[in-house]
Amino acid sequence: NDNSFALIGAPDADRDSNADRGAAYVYTQTGGTWSAVSELTPSISEAGQSYGTAVAIEGSVAAIAAPNAGGVGAVFVFRENGGTWTEDQVIVPATDDTTTYGLGVDIALADGRLIVGASSGTAYVYTEISSTFVLTETINVSGVTAADRFGSSVAITSDYASIGAFRRSNNGSRSGEAFVF
Repeated sequence: NDNSFALIGAPDADRDSNADRGAAYVYTQTGGTWSAVSELTPSISEAGQSYGTAVAIEGSVAAIAAPNAGGVGAVFVFRENGGTWTEDQVIVPATDDTTTYGLGVDIALADGRLIVGASSGTAYVYTEISSTFVLTETINVSGVTAADRFGSSVAITSDYASIGAFRRSNNGSRSGEAFVF
């Protein structure tokens, strides 16, 4: 929610004859009442992709994650112009990246930066440059692995990024740990 719009994900929704493809809806508020204005449909539509698992919105930019799309995950970026939401970009792992999976298990958007967590134990920071999100940083922590679920939760502000590893056992069995950058 960003004061003008709210974005709601429904990762188990069946669409296009695809079970659990997922869905995402934009709502707007008028006179204290929230109403659905648009369903944001991804350009990739597969059974089980879980589109809408994580959502983020800032101004006229919405990002929707599908961590099971194509077996590696994807994040779909939409932009609003004149009341119409249009898919503008699809973020997927690089074709030579054979280690990333679950891209988009969590996402956050702030100040023109998008942080994307991956089940494979990495977080990626994308910066908006000329209306396109460009990968500007890959975050890994030495000794923290995918088994720790690093990247399972992410948050970002203009100055900080926080990445969670909910199964990290540094302070007791699966006590979890958060890393601030």
